[in-house]
Amino acid sequence: MLFETTLSYENILLIVANIINIVYNIPQMVRTYKTKSANDFDVWFLGLRIFYNFLWILYGIEVNSMLVCLNSVVTIFATAFVSYYKFIGYYNMKNKIVATIEPSPDLEFE
Repeated sequence: MLFETTLSYENILLIVANIINIVYNIPQMVRTYKTKSANDFDVWFLGLRIFYNFLWILYGIEVNSMLVCLNSVVTIFATAFVSYYKFIGYYNMKNKIVATIEPSPDLEFE
């Protein structure tokens, strides 16, 4: 079996960790969705968080722990959600700067 799950002490800890992981990511996702902004997040933090959890997924596969994989997948999903708004905000800011630099087509230069 690829992922074997037994109710051991370690798996109970992993289940609690998964629940906490879901609970602590939800408020940030809701705040990011409401404000449509993730300006307070550093790009390096988001990238490293995805990479870090990808490594945990590989580890979970290696030790046959679906709970470790699930925890990391939830974190990657939450980080990707926040990253989407981070890059949308960056893209919008970049377009506003370009729009203010480019001359209006209504202006005539002599």
